[in-house]
Amino acid sequence: MVVYFFIYFFSYLIIIFGGILISCLLVIFGGTGDLARRKIYPAIYNLFLSGELPEHFAVLAVGRRNKIDEVFRSEAADAIRKFSRVNPGDNRALETLVSRFYYYRADFTQYQGYEKIAALMESLNEKYGTEGNHIYYLAVAPEHFGSIVQNLARSGLADQTNGYKRVVIEKPFGKDLKSAVELNNIITQVFHEDQIFRIDHFLGKEMLQNIMVIRFANAMFEPIWNSNYIEQVQISSYEDIGIGTRGNYYETAGAIRDMVQSHLLQILSLIAMEKPENLNPETIRN
Repeated sequence: MVVYFFIYFFSYLIIIFGGILISCLLVIFGGTGDLARRKIYPAIYNLFLSGELPEHFAVLAVGRRNKIDEVFRSEAADAIRKFSRVNPGDNRALETLVSRFYYYRADFTQYQGYEKIAALMESLNEKYGTEGNHIYYLAVAPEHFGSIVQNLARSGLADQTNGYKRVVIEKPFGKDLKSAVELNNIITQVFHEDQIFRIDHFLGKEMLQNIMVIRFANAMFEPIWNSNYIEQVQISSYEDIGIGTRGNYYETAGAIRDMVQSHLLQILSLIAMEKPENLNPETIRN
């Protein structure tokens, strides 16, 4: 059931849009968190620079911190300057993009705020012509995935009558098999499988991309990449980034769930799997 995309992180959004230049309102739950700052906002900026963002596009960040739009935009711009793979030398382009960023304070675990979120989304749809096309990016702790999806359904925000709806969920997907199955049941009751994007940004790293090329496109390595010639595989992960502001997440997830059961096992899968027929996501998954 789980599909991971073996591409650069910023290209996830192209796939999730369903094609380049399709109107969209991107709603980010956890819009002031580490994931949004380090990955999502820089990715949006890179798409904007390359002309791959739709003309009719806006971002609504939902979080618990008390901010106004101007402060949020300034912080998002700072994050882009710090973490974008492209240096934002043209401040006009950056200012143009973040002028489409909006912030709403709400406790997304409680239903009460969703009616106001829906009203704000409707006004943004009218202002930017996004036609009811919504992508919900759950950049939050995993224990909130289920409640957000259920509240989206209850408030009518998952209804596809007017525009497409998609939900993006980062790992970890549950804390064990039982919770993963329960979470999957909740999500698939609200969204169809082709609306659900379970992603892991680690697989967008350039070194991981190169594993596929080294294995299957290299005439020297491909014939001998098997148990007859390889005695053992060792995978080492080194990071220079500490826990930072992710203390609450690590208290419940821990380094094993954060790294080993997702990132490192996926690297092992890339190294050990049979050669796929093609590089389509579903073929690689199978």
